[in-house]
Amino acid sequence: MTRFFGNYRMTVDVKGRLVIPSRFRGAFDGQAVVSPYENRCLAIWTLDLYEQQLVLQEANTHRTAVLDQGFRTQNAFTTEIDIDKQGRFLLAQGLREKFEIRDEVVILGNRDHLEIWSVEKFAQVENNLDIFNGPFVETFGALAGKE
Repeated sequence: MTRFFGNYRMTVDVKGRLVIPSRFRGAFDGQAVVSPYENRCLAIWTLDLYEQQLVLQEANTHRTAVLDQGFRTQNAFTTEIDIDKQGRFLLAQGLREKFEIRDEVVILGNRDHLEIWSVEKFAQVENNLDIFNGPFVETFGALAGKE
């Protein structure tokens, strides 16, 4: 499985297209799925990994009203995309508007998927590096057996 990490500032062209950074393109084989994700960003999934997301949703449908609402909203704004040889894909205008995607974005790798962030929202992530000094480190350390 491909692992994604790093962040890249990319430009949205006049036609509303973005370019997947070259180091990630091979994982997508010309197609992907774009869906809403945490903290008002968009996720780019390989087709196989999004299928896994759908299986997980199906296994948890009707478990709680909150999950059902989340699945419904996520799927309402999810779309398959075609990626050309240059790594470009069209990001629908409705998604650009809802997620405040303008002329420039940050595309970052987050383990099994990519994320598309508005520059303004990503600035909040960049300004939160203090997270490595507190509960995150303690919680992750406990998970890793390093208490």
